[in-house]
Amino acid sequence: MAKQTQINAPEPWRESIKQYLSYLRAAGQSDDTRSTRRCQLSKLARDLGGDPMTVSAAELLRWYADQDWREETRKSARAAVRKYFEWLQTHQGRPDNPADGLPSIRPPKPHPRPCPEEYIAAAKARANDIDRLMIRLMAEVGLRRQEVCKIHSNDIIDPPASSDGIEHMPRLVVHGKGSKQRILPIPLDIAERIKESNGYLFPGRFGGHASSSYIGKHVSRLLPDGWSGHKLRTRWATRGYEATHDIYLVSAGLGHASIETTMAYVPMPDSRLEELIKAAR
Repeated sequence: MAKQTQINAPEPWRESIKQYLSYLRAAGQSDDTRSTRRCQLSKLARDLGGDPMTVSAAELLRWYADQDWREETRKSARAAVRKYFEWLQTHQGRPDNPADGLPSIRPPKPHPRPCPEEYIAAAKARANDIDRLMIRLMAEVGLRRQEVCKIHSNDIIDPPASSDGIEHMPRLVVHGKGSKQRILPIPLDIAERIKESNGYLFPGRFGGHASSSYIGKHVSRLLPDGWSGHKLRTRWATRGYEATHDIYLVSAGLGHASIETTMAYVPMPDSRLEELIKAAR
């Protein structure tokens, strides 16, 4: 289990946030989700001060408008604040939810940007053995950094028996978002490395597994500015779609709940676009 980090917020917010995080844990929310909510609500508390039971809608709107955030960050913060005050209203006796009036955010659909192959090759060449393994798990298996950090030697499943003369790959049990699991084929050499770890593949300093931020920092520092582990995952999705032309298969491999989410990861291959133009001529 992930180590609980101290809540950096003034009283009486601190105790209120602590109780709310306990509520989220009872509701089955993952460690990663609770950690994100802790950071978001702690910032809210430090910026506003006072008492969460008396924060007004006008104060909350001013705070929200003053933040210099990207659309995705703004959307996530809005959801966190609304749910927190909803809990205060339902369970702590607050008479209203001041976050109800916060404007909704519809983030623009990003153009997928898979990490170029030359950047990946250069990163692997510079990386040590451990960091190279992180890169491969993202670029060749399509894992999130939150999934990479949780890999354990018990997660490897031996290859299924061959009935057609084809050698099959081992399987990896992936611990995905929202405590959802999926099973993916994995290169044999990576599977052997995971088995040899006899525990977490990337152990934490004080027990358990390493944090997702630790994985992200190690990968990002090996890539050019503006590129991250997320773009390695996009590369995996792009290559997979180019090979199979099956968006449903790619979506299942990424662990997405909807095809719409997957579409943000997969650019239409140039060759298919050329076919479209040629057909129209």
